[in-house]
Amino acid sequence: TVEFGLVMPTILLSMVSLSNWIDSLKGIIDELTLILGGILLILCILTVPFKKEEWTMTLVTDSHLLLYSGLLLTGAFTTLYLPIVLISLSTTVWIIGIMQLRRILRILGLFDLIIAILASLMILGAKMLEPTTLLISLIVLAVELGLVAWLSLSNEDEIVKD
Repeated sequence: TVEFGLVMPTILLSMVSLSNWIDSLKGIIDELTLILGGILLILCILTVPFKKEEWTMTLVTDSHLLLYSGLLLTGAFTTLYLPIVLISLSTTVWIIGIMQLRRILRILGLFDLIIAILASLMILGAKMLEPTTLLISLIVLAVELGLVAWLSLSNEDEIVKD
């Protein structure tokens, strides 16, 4: 599992190196980074139903690395995609932490949520404080926290043992 964790960033780094020779690669590396991060997040979700817990930390680490890099490289961090991607990442990691009884993933999910809120407010500023955007953001936040609270209460006995 460690080898796979090193392969994904290495593929992108080698594509960056090759883009100096092949001009057509320059235009797709940014989007490819974001897309691969999303694919890794989906694979991370699939570790729960397929009972492949040994892959979870590798996929979480790589998806964090590629999604954050992809947001920066594509320039999407200045749009409303920033809170969408970061809240999705937070929700996914937090729920997987509850389902697989992993404390570090629950802490990482909370940390991701705090980063999502702070980054959205700092980078998007006034755009996040518009009434419609603020209402949608608060609804999404309430849904995430409600889902996490419900799952935590339903798995309370196992989480207490953890």
